[in-house]
Amino acid sequence: MNRKCSPSEWLDDDHTRSVLLGSALSVIAPIKSDSGSIIGAALVRIPTDRMWQAVQNQLKIATIIALAVLGAGFLLSLLLAKRQVAPIEALTAAATSVEERKFDPTSLDAVTERRDEIGRLARVQQVEIASNRKKLTVFFSDIVGFTETTENLDSEELTSILNRYLNEMASLALKYGATLDKYVGDAIIAFFGDPETKGVAEDAKACVAMAVEMQQRSAELESQWQDAGLERPFRVRMGMNTGFCRVGNFGSQDRMDYTIIGGAVNLAARLESAAEPGKILIAHETWSLVKDAVNAKEMSPLMLKGFGQPLHVYELLGLRESVPTKQFAATLTV
Repeated sequence: MNRKCSPSEWLDDDHTRSVLLGSALSVIAPIKSDSGSIIGAALVRIPTDRMWQAVQNQLKIATIIALAVLGAGFLLSLLLAKRQVAPIEALTAAATSVEERKFDPTSLDAVTERRDEIGRLARVQQVEIASNRKKLTVFFSDIVGFTETTENLDSEELTSILNRYLNEMASLALKYGATLDKYVGDAIIAFFGDPETKGVAEDAKACVAMAVEMQQRSAELESQWQDAGLERPFRVRMGMNTGFCRVGNFGSQDRMDYTIIGGAVNLAARLESAAEPGKILIAHETWSLVKDAVNAKEMSPLMLKGFGQPLHVYELLGLRESVPTKQFAATLTV
């Protein structure tokens, strides 16, 4: 109010009035008779310190509730994020342990139970220490006379050539879906059928298509390196076989290799050793699976070390004209 008024003046306009006087808020309201005339007034004094204390108490309570809700929300978000990140961290740790040859398959047990893409990745990555028996197509290759071919090169040139060759071959192996087992110097060991397979026949077809394109790419690399001064021919020989193998993690607890063993593996290695430079030899089992998709020439039966009987062997000449290499690769990825 802008001026001081007496109580009677407050009631003249028939309205309730309030005024702050000192440390109290005064509220005065008229009291009317049945006829409507003012017969008195009601006065209420409210101490302002108590009023503000009540307001502050309510603000404190509201602040505490808001902080509690925010804290609970933060903790819930943290728990949800940790739940989502934990399986990814487990996959990352498993991948690292595989590189270090210390992979423990049981470390992914909880992740493999998931029904989403993370669970599927874990199931693919998880392999049992106890090996599985599977029918695989096994591939071996090496550069004939690599040591003699590169004996006049310095270490940097040798490293550059070998790494270039292995990178090119590894790219083709991944293109066709091979599992790269290992490199042994200039030799490459790969197989089809584990951990993922398109069926025994399709795995074998993928392997022969890969081998044909590897030979084509090796010939291109040989031409490039000869132009660069590499005098001796750069020829690759290859061998492959289809049969039952043991596949899994083999080794000690401190160091394990995910690899394959068995007679079918030995036969593929022997065929590679028996192949002439620039040639591909395939066993009868593989030929029977791919004969409709490739051109092959039957060789004279071979006596190979570790095998008691002569074996039927075929030289892979190429893919049928109706299935070019690039087109064949495209059909494998559909």
